[in-house]
Amino acid sequence: MKPRLSYRAIEKDPSYEHPVDRTVRRRVGRRDLQRVVTTKAAAIVKALGTKRRRWLEFEAAADELRAKREAAYFDLGVERGIRAC
Repeated sequence: MKPRLSYRAIEKDPSYEHPVDRTVRRRVGRRDLQRVVTTKAAAIVKALGTKRRRWLEFEAAADELRAKREAAYFDLGVERGIRAC
């Protein structure tokens, strides 16, 4: 009997990439820019030392704002697409 696939199985498969994620990665690209962002963020956290909690709080707030903006853009795109039909 074959084992049943689950969402956890997808997480464990490092070769799996959702088609939307793959398309976005291809359009945006810029691995060099991602490397710079990662390196600079690590340098900031290291420089802050014991005050790094403030940076992490800032990052959490910025991430939440970014996610809400992306969701709003997506929703507006879907709504516009529905109206166009």
